[in-house]
Amino acid sequence: MGNVVVKKPVNILSIREDLQCLFIGQYDFIEQTSDHYTNCFITFNGIVLSNFRYVKNCFYSPKSYKRKYYLWALKRRLGSIISRWGSNNTIKMPRGVVYSIIHQPYINYFHWTIESLSRLMVLEKANQNSVLLVPEGLNNILYIKNSLEILGVKYKIVEDDKDIIVKHLLLPSMVWWGNRYNPEYIRLLSNRFLKGLPQNNILSDRHSKIFIIREKGRRKIKNADEVKVAMLNLGFYVVDFEGKTQQEQIALVSSAKILVAQHGAGLTNILFMPLGGKVVEIYVDPAENNYHFDDSYYILSSALGHDYYCFISQKANAEANFFESDHYINVEELVKTIESV
Repeated sequence: MGNVVVKKPVNILSIREDLQCLFIGQYDFIEQTSDHYTNCFITFNGIVLSNFRYVKNCFYSPKSYKRKYYLWALKRRLGSIISRWGSNNTIKMPRGVVYSIIHQPYINYFHWTIESLSRLMVLEKANQNSVLLVPEGLNNILYIKNSLEILGVKYKIVEDDKDIIVKHLLLPSMVWWGNRYNPEYIRLLSNRFLKGLPQNNILSDRHSKIFIIREKGRRKIKNADEVKVAMLNLGFYVVDFEGKTQQEQIALVSSAKILVAQHGAGLTNILFMPLGGKVVEIYVDPAENNYHFDDSYYILSSALGHDYYCFISQKANAEANFFESDHYINVEELVKTIESV
């Protein structure tokens, strides 16, 4: 068990009093380990049986689901032995190779980068070499393929929906609450990314101030044009990361001293900012979403040694939930916040 002190937002006193309590000052974490298992059966979604016994660190789920997952995986394992369908859908990996997996149900950019890839750092710190098993469908996702290439990870693609049998498996434990991690692994991951990025990918057009805007999908800024004009007037480089490779995203952010973005996956890229950066997160007023608050990027900023500022925006569509709601930004107030940075 370890304890982490979290740097409070620099502008905590300017944040509304009813919201200040949402920014925790510390948290406890359970140290992640890398455990070795033998004679393993791995379902296509990452449930692991070792010698027919359920491995508790394999899956991101409440304890109440353990029996359900175990019985489901056990049925598939027995099917792989006694039925033609089961054997045809099971792959036996070569003996003499140590494998690892970092499967979990959430694979968007943040969850993959911060939660899954940080588990590889657990293996690295323990100086344990293995071949990562990656489902075929994941390798088709650009940022997943990019990240494995940058980090130089040894991996093997396996067919989707195929269960796997391996003799030896290294399984780094999960963080059950995704942002309550040991910051050491986050910093190690950041350094590995920056060292792994080829120098020819570092852009000659460098920017010290970056504003990340989301122009497609959900949670957009309703008055985006007005906000972009204000950011350009403040000397910010305005960019939408949609469709950019991870190499391009890292290269852009690697020289940023100030990064401003609305809550969402784009803020994951503060992982690649130089130490001591300034991060401004634009967050829809939690009071308008039953005080739902995701402190992932607040925690991440602290782990990386950045100064964090929170700017509260207004919900643009009252009927939408936290995950879907667009927002409206008071441009004059945003400019004041950024000028204070």
